[in-house]
Amino acid sequence: MSELDSVANFRDFGGYDTEDGRRVARGRLFRSGLLCDLDAADQARLAQFDLRLVCDLRSHEEYTATPTPPLVCSPRHLQMPIEPGKRLAALPLDTKGVTPDQRAGRLETIYIELAEDHAHVYAQYFDELLKLETGASLVHCTAGKDRTGFAAAVLLRCLGVSESTVMQDYLRTNETLDFGRFIAPRLKAFYKLDFTPEYAKDVAQARASFLDAAFSALDGAWGSFDAYLERGLGLTEARRSRLEALYLEAR
Repeated sequence: MSELDSVANFRDFGGYDTEDGRRVARGRLFRSGLLCDLDAADQARLAQFDLRLVCDLRSHEEYTATPTPPLVCSPRHLQMPIEPGKRLAALPLDTKGVTPDQRAGRLETIYIELAEDHAHVYAQYFDELLKLETGASLVHCTAGKDRTGFAAAVLLRCLGVSESTVMQDYLRTNETLDFGRFIAPRLKAFYKLDFTPEYAKDVAQARASFLDAAFSALDGAWGSFDAYLERGLGLTEARRSRLEALYLEAR
């Protein structure tokens, strides 16, 4: 379940052990889907989290259609638009014409695009994290799964969390996202098809093959994950050490 009732897929993605014996700090790094339905109770909870920064990865069109309301905790709100799927036409979801494997393959292409075409946006996210000495940040998109999932996965790997644990965090979306409440209505509106909660989850769930495709693309495009961090995101050894100082703690 989401940690906020009115926000899709909201959760703290700290608390994971790193391979060098430290731990990602809790209460500093949050991720979610869109915030347009945020209610008063969850506004108050956000204020308790000491939220100082919101990084919105949605496109300008998405933001205009479902704008984020003013937050009582008054964080800095930065738009860092990513429009996934530019390499594809709209994904056909009619079960009569597209097999699950075909659909998954096309979604893998979106993850490859995130890895290869949007380093400048993710570099900006890391720049902002390095400026945030106290308080919490929130990175989000519409479902908090793809654009946000990739951002969180890269950050956790950068901080030294094992790849298997990074994958576990990525797949937690399938437990925390209410597909019937948040995903099925949006799919129905976009594709003009009826979506049961079960079918919505089948279409939109996180799959290990998606994140695997993104990391394989990083290796192919940049040579290695570390090279992507340094050349793609501008994370020199000194900046990585600073990031660790800000977001890691002793176990």
